[in-house]
Amino acid sequence: MIGDSGWQPNPAGCAAFVKVAAVAVIAGAALLSACSQPSDTQPPAAQQQAADEQARREADEKAWADAEKTGTVAAYTGYLQNFGSGAHVAEASQRIVALNEQARKAADEKAWADAEKTGTAAAYMAYIQNFGGGAHVAEARQRVTELSRKEADEKAWADAVRAGTASAFTAYTQNFNSGAHVAEARERIAALDEIGRASCRE
Repeated sequence: MIGDSGWQPNPAGCAAFVKVAAVAVIAGAALLSACSQPSDTQPPAAQQQAADEQARREADEKAWADAEKTGTVAAYTGYLQNFGSGAHVAEASQRIVALNEQARKAADEKAWADAEKTGTAAAYMAYIQNFGGGAHVAEARQRVTELSRKEADEKAWADAVRAGTASAFTAYTQNFNSGAHVAEARERIAALDEIGRASCRE
């Protein structure tokens, strides 16, 4: 009969096949699950690099805030030394230039005020030597010229008075024709001439 001579399934083979299929299904499901979930972790080296960069940025901002709070050349210079490639390097450099210029102007004005207070040619000369590019150099030179002329005028007049002769007063008027004592010198000359003429008449 057909039933007697047909193929019969092997129970052991069927069981092995079922086991293999089950393992394959489980492995595939696990792989699919791993691939479908986004990775929320980075390699340790990348994590460390990101943490270091964040710490550097925070330190940079804190150092800049401290420099801004202090507001001195030394504070901004310290920021540049410690954060040479920081986010505020250009601004720190600009602040240093501005503060140095402000300090230079303040020193210039103080030196000029001191020279004005002293009021001598030497004081103005000292200002010119110390602040050759200062705001008052031209005025200081003018003062030096005026004072030097005045001092020379006074010295020449003192010498003429000391000599007390008509020739000495005449020399004064020739050398300082717009001097402070020209009128007096001419009076002295006229008086001496009159004395001379009176002596001759006697």
